[in-house]
Amino acid sequence: MGPFQSIDYVILKKPNDFKHVEPVTQVLINSTIASPTEEQEIGLGKNTITGYAWAGEQSVKTVEVSTDGGRNWSPATLIDPDVPYSWRKWSFDWEVQKPGEYTIMSKAINELNEEQPLKAKWNVKGYQNNSIHSIRVHVIDPKLVQSILH
Repeated sequence: MGPFQSIDYVILKKPNDFKHVEPVTQVLINSTIASPTEEQEIGLGKNTITGYAWAGEQSVKTVEVSTDGGRNWSPATLIDPDVPYSWRKWSFDWEVQKPGEYTIMSKAINELNEEQPLKAKWNVKGYQNNSIHSIRVHVIDPKLVQSILH
């Protein structure tokens, strides 16, 4: 009943409605893209997408990556060993054929087949936001850039 469990680290569904709070008891399954970064320019051809995933008490079973805004998903390679309560590094090789803007997304799935939602459940403090991570990148043709510069 201390302040950390009753006021600070709580799921607050309405502002100042502390009668109906729930304490944050776990960190939900999550993943993030570390590279490339938001709005980064990358070249045509092979690119490696990397990131990290977390499943708290569970194991990260797999991470899936989408390079087309969530229409199609492919498995990433888990790099780090499965250590309880630790982030696991993952990577995904992406062969890009056409220049343009792309939305890359990552989602983790744990051993219970729980996966990150597209949108997190809203709460006042934003705790347990485990929505699917999404970034935009710009794929450029290096040959075209060179021809413009010369």
